[in-house]
Amino acid sequence: MRDKDRLPGDGVHDDTAAIQALLDAGSSVVRLPAPSRHYLISRPLRIHANQALELDRFARIRLAPKSDCLMLENADQESGDANIAVRGGIWDMDNLRQTPNPLAVPTPALKAQTTYVASTYLGIGMRFVNVRGLTLQGLTFKDPVTFCVQLSMVRDFTVDDVTFDFNMGNPIPGNMDGIHLDGGCRFGRITNLKGTTYDDLVALNADDSFDAPLHGPITDIEIDGIFAEGAHSAVRILSNHSPVERISISNVHGTFYQYGIGITNIYPGEPSDGVFDAIELSNIFAAKAERKAVFQKDDHPVFPIVWVERGCRVGSLSIRGLRRRETLTSVECVGVAKGASVENLYASCCSWRNDTGQAAAFLGNEGDIGSLVLEGIWAGGDRVLDNRGSIGTMVLDGERTSTVPAEAPPAKPRWRY
Repeated sequence: MRDKDRLPGDGVHDDTAAIQALLDAGSSVVRLPAPSRHYLISRPLRIHANQALELDRFARIRLAPKSDCLMLENADQESGDANIAVRGGIWDMDNLRQTPNPLAVPTPALKAQTTYVASTYLGIGMRFVNVRGLTLQGLTFKDPVTFCVQLSMVRDFTVDDVTFDFNMGNPIPGNMDGIHLDGGCRFGRITNLKGTTYDDLVALNADDSFDAPLHGPITDIEIDGIFAEGAHSAVRILSNHSPVERISISNVHGTFYQYGIGITNIYPGEPSDGVFDAIELSNIFAAKAERKAVFQKDDHPVFPIVWVERGCRVGSLSIRGLRRRETLTSVECVGVAKGASVENLYASCCSWRNDTGQAAAFLGNEGDIGSLVLEGIWAGGDRVLDNRGSIGTMVLDGERTSTVPAEAPPAKPRWRY
């Protein structure tokens, strides 16, 4: 290796050229040695097809001040790459020493931009576009400007054992997603995510801002294992017109100040037609978190743990094992907003203990539900259902009701806390 390509890892000298030279040499596995302090990069590293980049679990790689760029991306986003793996490392974007979050403080150029430009600075840590066979494992993301990871047109992927270690943002804790999927993602498994994020810990955004390649269906995704305290939200599922289908979310643990799982659209005030189907939620251990002034969310309503936003059309939504004990904010466990519709909503084996002193139903409906089945819902003395919308048919604990009431009485306790 030439002197200029040395890899000191001393936290002072720029290691970008040396690391990129190792990636460009064509080795199938590039393993960086433990740095004496930390690696420093100033330009995006580009990883190639059929290549793995490995660091020690807690070896730090930091973005140099005012670099204003990605830390890592795949090399051939136009033609596509295959079989890429990134394992280990603390990926530190050092957001306080980058240009402030452009989504919170947009530049005139960004405000005027209407099409997707890959080189636009959006404060994202890693981006993978048009990849088949991606593995991200054992990473820590430290202080991103916005999203830690953005995936678009990625299929057959695994994200596992990822930790988020965030400060309070630059300039505010906003738009700080964890794993952010855009259009065209399919056949993915996301597991064991830990830490607090100040936007969606996982986002499945079929119709994000700008245009292709960010727009398109998202299908066949499994999310299993989220652990977060005081986070914005666990999972956001978003569509404006592209379908989001066959999504399984399980074993969510934590407290969230916006919603736990949101089925949502985008572009407030504009016509929307979010399309969703076969959404399955299980083992949700969640409650509300304090919504602090620093989050700048005072103008937002208080959302349920599971929330279906207006303008969303959902085929099938299944919720099994939502277990909540609430001491902070009295709001429904599941909410269907006015202007939203769910063809089939099934909830079973759920428990809701409300210690706030203010009543709230397990399910609040202001929208349109075609078929509603509620089995084994223990609401701890509160109502199971508060219906201010329309419900076609309803089955409550095995008994079909010919007339759907505005309120369903509390279910008899089937288990104790």
